[in-house]
Amino acid sequence: MAKAKTAKKGAPAPKKPKKNAGKPKPSAKSSASRKKKAAPIALSVEEKRRFLKPLTGFGELIARLVDTWKAHGSKVKVPGLSPARLGSLLRKAERASQREEATRTALEAKLSPLADARLRAEHEAWKSALNLHAMVKSAARTDPGIALPFAFFADALVRKRAGGAQAEPKEEGAGGDQE
Repeated sequence: MAKAKTAKKGAPAPKKPKKNAGKPKPSAKSSASRKKKAAPIALSVEEKRRFLKPLTGFGELIARLVDTWKAHGSKVKVPGLSPARLGSLLRKAERASQREEATRTALEAKLSPLADARLRAEHEAWKSALNLHAMVKSAARTDPGIALPFAFFADALVRKRAGGAQAEPKEEGAGGDQE
């Protein structure tokens, strides 16, 4: 009689060799569908200027043009272009437009609270700076020497107003005194 091999208690069971050990597993998706498209190369300003700008609502116009061309196609031939190709180009343009709009909407949703926070912070900083300027002007009435170190700020305000830009509204308590 042959003796059966028995494993010791607690010892790991011997591993069986895998049938497909050296072979890669077939994937459910083809490699072409898994490839990500490379990001389009950004256009230069000159290239953007040279591109034709379509009419507003050009999609409907081109769709109608494709339908008309299909109906009367035997009379009109364009080298390298067919009604199917033109329709394909239109769908490609529409998909690109939808992706752009979706990205723009998502970015605007993220940017809006940040822009609001920036406006709020800038408002508080500028309002505080104008309040300090008003207090310096007030203190300069009794001690004219105090205005000298802060003169750069008063000069910047005067240049801003004289430069043709909107004049800064005066804060309450700032007074209408000239320096």
